[in-house]
Amino acid sequence: MERLAAGFFIRIHSFCIMGNHFHILATGMELEAQEATTEELLRRYKLIYGKKAEPPQGSYESSGNINPDADGGIQRLRDRLGSVSRFVQELKQTFSRWYNNKHDRKGYLWGGRFKGVIVYQGEAQLICGS
Repeated sequence: MERLAAGFFIRIHSFCIMGNHFHILATGMELEAQEATTEELLRRYKLIYGKKAEPPQGSYESSGNINPDADGGIQRLRDRLGSVSRFVQELKQTFSRWYNNKHDRKGYLWGGRFKGVIVYQGEAQLICGS
């Protein structure tokens, strides 16, 4: 979680791991992602996927060919790294692959789908962060 949070534009305040799901209190920093330099975006991408990883330069067509983005995939990277939903997706998939490999198992690990709830500043945030 720490490694992924360092790559994504997200701030983790607290979390709780339950038997088949988890809770995270986090702040997405979408504006920071939109204002980040290309170098910063690539640095963060490599933190997540490895030093040799290169982000896709466009979207993949159903034929498997790449449809290049005019900006080389930079806006796509901004949107991806600034998304709390993509962070949670990556967290669930990465941990599930690691756990399944370690315990020689297959299949889903976490119960249910991702549910995001906005917690506004104030008493509710204090209760969640406790």
